[in-house]
Amino acid sequence: MKHFAIEAGIEPMQRCQVEVIWCVADRRRRDDDSLAPFAKAVYDGLGADKGVSAHIVADDAPAFMRKMHPRIEYRPNTTPHFEVIVTDLTHRSDAVDQLTKERLT
Repeated sequence: MKHFAIEAGIEPMQRCQVEVIWCVADRRRRDDDSLAPFAKAVYDGLGADKGVSAHIVADDAPAFMRKMHPRIEYRPNTTPHFEVIVTDLTHRSDAVDQLTKERLT
């Protein structure tokens, strides 16, 4: 995950939102719960405070990372693939962001 984050130009931030999307080309029935192990690896790789990670945020705990439920999207005429969308929430002014600032100072 570290190399992908560097290649994508994702800079370290105080707080982020992460979305995991499995893009598929057909409408076969799939269970989006089966994405949980992959999503966990993504979250750990972006925000784990130890080990081999990209260190995008200090930890993958809720104070630093908002994890959206992984989802499956039907996209006709596409090669099946995964997308990981990382959104910087550092400058949001909500209560959780204030908690994050307090923990980092």
